[in-house]
Amino acid sequence: MTEQDIFNYVFFPEKVSDEIRASIEGRKELKPLIGYFSGIKEEIGSDVPRNLQEKIAAKIPGYHLSKIVEFNLYDIPLQKETNAIRYAADSEPEKSPEAKTFIDAEKKYILRLVTTGDRRLLYIFSTDNKLITDFTISVIPSKKEYHLKDNTRPLQLPLDIEIENIQLTM
Repeated sequence: MTEQDIFNYVFFPEKVSDEIRASIEGRKELKPLIGYFSGIKEEIGSDVPRNLQEKIAAKIPGYHLSKIVEFNLYDIPLQKETNAIRYAADSEPEKSPEAKTFIDAEKKYILRLVTTGDRRLLYIFSTDNKLITDFTISVIPSKKEYHLKDNTRPLQLPLDIEIENIQLTM
């Protein structure tokens, strides 16, 4: 009987033959080791809270905790001033920029998608004023991905892609 047999007895009991199972169950001195492996198995099944994961990752140099942040459209109608006077000889008014705001569930990040006549820019803001580094933006439903070094400049997106939701992967 080996350590592998005891490990399999706890984690993958279907892999252990009846003979080895009987041998393990008959030896009282293996109870602490079986208890140890059972404790590990139990811990593996439980989730570590996200805030604890972030604290641990912050203490380990070079360790980067992967995180996917989902953004949904945040729709608040803006009040527009309509006091402008138009004269018959006026040229057509310029098309005003269109803007959409996307916010994550935890409200840690705000994305502003601003579309003007010939450009579409995505601004990425952190509500706690932190620099976001080394991340990927995924546009849904087109599934296009864009990798950015940081959020100090907006991401220019093509005008022809449809944008319903956005994911940020760090």
